[in-house]
Amino acid sequence: MSPQAVAIRAGIVRATVDPSVSVLDERNAWEAAAAATPLPGWATEQQVDIGGIACRILRADGVSDRAPTMVYSHGGGLVSGSSLTTRVFGARMSAHTGAVVVLVDYRLLPEHPFPAPLDDVVAVARACAATDRGEGLWLGGDSSGAALAIGAAIALRDSGIASVDGIVSICGAFDATLSSASVDDADDPQLDRAQLAHWLATVEPVADLRDPRVSPIYADVRALPPVLLLAGGDDVWRDDSTRMASRLAMAQGSVEPHVVAGMWHCWPLWGDFPEADAALGTVADFIKRHRRAG
Repeated sequence: MSPQAVAIRAGIVRATVDPSVSVLDERNAWEAAAAATPLPGWATEQQVDIGGIACRILRADGVSDRAPTMVYSHGGGLVSGSSLTTRVFGARMSAHTGAVVVLVDYRLLPEHPFPAPLDDVVAVARACAATDRGEGLWLGGDSSGAALAIGAAIALRDSGIASVDGIVSICGAFDATLSSASVDDADDPQLDRAQLAHWLATVEPVADLRDPRVSPIYADVRALPPVLLLAGGDDVWRDDSTRMASRLAMAQGSVEPHVVAGMWHCWPLWGDFPEADAALGTVADFIKRHRRAG
């Protein structure tokens, strides 16, 4: 592990359950921290509506209009996070992959019961597919956002839209029932079962945890485009990715699982350090290998 990763990990404070802190309080704290973090000077952002949904487009310098598009869904357990909290990572994703990154501001639970978040991601992906001129369309996400990416790919498949080139999952949270062994045995420095159970108290009243759209580990994953699954060896959601890899392989899908030793939940989003850059390099290579010819 690099010295930078060791230092970052050492500084992570394990989340604790505080019933006095509301979902809105947690959102506001995250938004405030993100707002105070400047976008790199080599990237631009634009807030737009796509398919009737608010989005933020991130583009690194040198990324042209002929670049592929990645529709990216932020993490946050479907109850927090936004394009603002993911904008710096979106810029880094664009710089590494050469893609235009579209961050979706999907509706959040519990104000908007499921499937509102998925419906919004599907609407954006459908609109991008309709305007794709052959540059390529990718779906991506981290944590619960990765589940939305898989769910959106399934919805597009079922509606006959076959223009998605691939799916990029970063530490996907694919089983909201918390039945993966890593929920208890992973050495994640931030999250544990108590924290995830607290999160579910907000989610369960407005979402069926076994609904395949909420927990795509239970979905029909046949005939999906190639899938890249990145997970940390110490990630509390690690086994969701390994289980999804098995499901996809059994469905004869193209799947590339990568479990990186020593890494925690969503480590690529924690800044610019060697292991995070290597993860984005893996994403870039995946896109390059599966990009349409022409």
